Amino acid sequence: MSRVGRQPVKIPSGVTVVEQGGVLIVRGPRGELQQRLHPAVRLNVAEGAVSVSVVTPEAPSERALWGLFRNLIQNMVDGVTTGFTKSL
Repeated sequence: MSRVGRQPVKIPSGVTVVEQGGVLIVRGPRGELQQRLHPAVRLNVAEGAVSVSVVTPEAPSERALWGLFRNLIQNMVDGVTTGFTKSL
């Protein structure tokens, strides 16, 4: 089981997460981001959180996708709320 993928992504207020036809859409105060989902990745959008799972958790390639898509979703949520910043 993926350690990173196990953790749900918290959705802050003002952000909406929708899955439509294999595409994840995240809308927030700073815009909208879209990500095409791999066929092996499953999402569960519940009250204030997104949980990621895969079809076959025993397969190493799918475990990698599990953590990857969880982090991609977290980065999308961060992007539509705080945006990109570079601190020196």
